[in-house]
Amino acid sequence: MSNVDPIGTLGARPPVSDLEMALAGGDDFAARMKQLATAKADAETALQNLNLGKAAKAAHTEAMQTVATAVAESNALRVQAEAALNAGQGQAANIVHDANETAAQIIANAQANAAAVKADAVKVRQEADDYAAQKKAEADSVHASALEHQQSAQQARAEAEALVVNHKAALASAEAAKASAEQTQSDLQAHIDKLHGVLREITG
Repeated sequence: MSNVDPIGTLGARPPVSDLEMALAGGDDFAARMKQLATAKADAETALQNLNLGKAAKAAHTEAMQTVATAVAESNALRVQAEAALNAGQGQAANIVHDANETAAQIIANAQANAAAVKADAVKVRQEADDYAAQKKAEADSVHASALEHQQSAQQARAEAEALVVNHKAALASAEAAKASAEQTQSDLQAHIDKLHGVLREITG
């Protein structure tokens, strides 16, 4: 391969190889290389003519011009290839940049969605806990009321049983008082009858 940058005018970047230039140049570059090959063949023919002594000076001059033209055209093609490569690298950089931005946006959206789902889950759980706490409080209240009613019922039953006992005792006392009163009345009547008998005896 020929030295395409003998004095380093292209900077620190390594020279582009013929294969890279061909890959970057496409069909137009390949056609141009064929033209250069034809020019090279013409130059070789001119040198052969020079060696054979046919118009040596003219053939040499023509060969040198052909070579110079080929070098200039090769350099021009190299510049075109480098421009195409730079453009391709710029497009690749843009594609990578866009891809990175898209990926970052997707990640941000995914994180936002995950945060929203987590917040919804926390809210649903809190609501469930509140509902459960409310229902437990209601159940505890109902249970306390039931216990209170049960205790009230037991107290009322005890009071009713006590009333029954007291009523029975009152009945028993009333019957005993009645019996005592009847006995007293009977005794008193006996005394009255006896007194009447005595009076009848006295009064004759």
